[in-house]
Amino acid sequence: FSIHIKCLEPGSWTDVLQRMVVSESKSLRMQVEGPYGEISTQWMARYPTLVLAAGGIGFTQISPIIELALDESHRRRILPNLSRLVVVWTVQQPEHLSWFQDLLERCHLFAADSDGGRNRSYQLTVQLSLHATRAPPNAAFAYLGSGPSHAALHLGRPDLLRILE
Repeated sequence: FSIHIKCLEPGSWTDVLQRMVVSESKSLRMQVEGPYGEISTQWMARYPTLVLAAGGIGFTQISPIIELALDESHRRRILPNLSRLVVVWTVQQPEHLSWFQDLLERCHLFAADSDGGRNRSYQLTVQLSLHATRAPPNAAFAYLGSGPSHAALHLGRPDLLRILE
């Protein structure tokens, strides 16, 4: 499993922890408690389209579902009807996308390895929509390389009606 920690401000407990993890050459031992219960995927299993939208660090809650959808064996077993995954993430600054860079790159590569977003081998369409609300005007760039528009960073809030067309 993985743990994601957001450093809220310099000198905070999370900042000290982050600096310790980066500077240590050996493993850091820790005890993790929670969450209690589990994400229920029963209701998700019925639908062919799954739309996951998050703001800021709220992406933490949807990231395990994205991981599940991108893993063919788990998806076929747990989400057998899923044929389209729409991921919408809104952050304040473009740099915040680095919190989940590896997962975003997997989504991008998965979607790019297809025709129109549909990955033929997995029979799954992935649509990635990234938004920054406080980015400077010159920040409208393709965040994940020079790939197709589904990997572009959009300035401002998402237009969910347009995204869901």
